[in-house]
Amino acid sequence: MGSSDQEQARDAYGAGTGALVCSVCGAEFPVGGMFHGCPSCGPSGAGSPLEYRAKIDAVSPAVFARPVAEGGTRGVWRYSELLPPVRAAVSLGEGGTPLVALPELGDQLGVQLYLKNETCNPTWSFKDRYVSVAVSVARELGYTKVLCLSAGNFGHSASAYCARAGMECRVLCVPGASTMMRQAMQIHGATVVTMPDGSEKTGLVRRLVDDEGWFPMTCLDPASASQIANPFGPAGYKTIWYEVVSELGRVPDTVFVPVGGGDCLTGIWRGALEWRELGLASTVPRLVGCQSSAAAPLVEAVRDGTGEIREVAELPTRALSIRHGRCSPTALEAVRDSGGGAVAISDRELLDAIKLVARCGLLPEAASATTIAAAVKMVGSGEHVGGTVVCVVTGSAAKWSDLMEELAGVEGGAAVRNEGEGRGRNRQAQRMTRLGAVHD
Repeated sequence: MGSSDQEQARDAYGAGTGALVCSVCGAEFPVGGMFHGCPSCGPSGAGSPLEYRAKIDAVSPAVFARPVAEGGTRGVWRYSELLPPVRAAVSLGEGGTPLVALPELGDQLGVQLYLKNETCNPTWSFKDRYVSVAVSVARELGYTKVLCLSAGNFGHSASAYCARAGMECRVLCVPGASTMMRQAMQIHGATVVTMPDGSEKTGLVRRLVDDEGWFPMTCLDPASASQIANPFGPAGYKTIWYEVVSELGRVPDTVFVPVGGGDCLTGIWRGALEWRELGLASTVPRLVGCQSSAAAPLVEAVRDGTGEIREVAELPTRALSIRHGRCSPTALEAVRDSGGGAVAISDRELLDAIKLVARCGLLPEAASATTIAAAVKMVGSGEHVGGTVVCVVTGSAAKWSDLMEELAGVEGGAAVRNEGEGRGRNRQAQRMTRLGAVHD
C-alpha cells in the first residue's frame, strides 16, 4: 500500500474521535498504520504499546441507551463512538453475547456467578470482536492483505472476516493448532502455514508487514519477538465490559479473564475506565488474569512485584490459546490498577472445570476454563472475590476435536485426569468434584 493511499484513507477520518496513545509516555498520534509501538519512547521505538483511545468528551452516553427495537445497533458496533472510526464496519453480527447466570454453582461458591458466553460469536470465540474492529480499520486505511498469527481461534476469525471484506488473508499457525479450525480457515479462503515460533517466523512477519504491505493481526505488545503490534483490535474487547455492566445493571465485584498476550484483559480494563469516565458507572471491577501454569508470565510478574513482565518458557498444555511466553505490560497495569490479581491453573484443574461447567450446559475450551477454575481456587483458598463474579468464557471446546475426544472418553462424568499427575486428586479437584455433585 502506497503512502499516498494511506494518507488519503487517514484523511477520511476527518478531525477524528480518537488517537493512538502510548501507554507509557502518553504521546498521541493520528490514527494510522503504526505497528512498532511508540516512536517517542522505548528502544528503537519498540517496547511501549500504542492503543486506540476514544476522546471521551466527544462521546454522548445517551446513544448507548437507545433500545435495539427503536433503531439502536446491536453488538460490538453499538459502541462505535468508542471504537476506531470507520465509514463501514466489517461485521458478521459479533457481540451481544449472553451473560449466563449459574445459580447452582454460584450458591456453592457463595457468590452470584455469571459466565459471559463468547462462544455465541459468529466464529464461536471472543476473537470476532477484535477482528471485526481490526479488519474494518485495515480496509479504512487502504490495506488489502491481512496477516494473522494464531493457535486457532484468531485465524478462524480473521479468515472469516477477510472473506466478508473481500480481503486476502494469510495465517501462520503454531504446531498443535486445531485441525478443525485450520480447515475452516482454508474453507474461508485463507492461506494457512504451520510454523513454530523462532527467528524464521519472526523474520517472515517483519518482511510481510514492513516490506510487502500486510496488515498485522498481532498482540498489543510490540516487545514481542516480531516487534509488530496491532493497536486497534483490542478496542473491540472493550465492548465485553460495556455489555456485561449494561446487562447486569451494576458493576460486578470481580471479573476473571483468560490471559495469553493480555489484549482481552487490557481491553476490558480500558472499557471499564471509559464507562466510569462517561458517568455510566461510579466504580470499576477487580480484574483477575487467568493463565495456564505452562506459561504464566503475568502471574510471575504479580507475584514478584517488580513491575516488569519477563519472558518465560512455553511448556506443553491443553490451553494452547493462552500459551504465551510474553504478556503485554498493559495487562499487568490493568491487574494492579484494578486491585486484582493473577492465577495459574494446571491442565488438571482446567479439565475438571470444563466438566463442572458442562454439567451447567456450557462447554468452554481449555483456555476459557481457567476462569472458572481460578474462581473456584480463590474462593477455596479463602480469598475475597466479592458478591458478584463474572467469568469470561472466550471460546468453545467444540472447536478442539482432541479435547472433545478426551472429555467424551471419561466414563460416569468423573473428573478428567491428566497423564503424569496420578498422585491423587489435589484439593482443587476435590472442590470441583463436590461442586459438580449438585448437577448429578
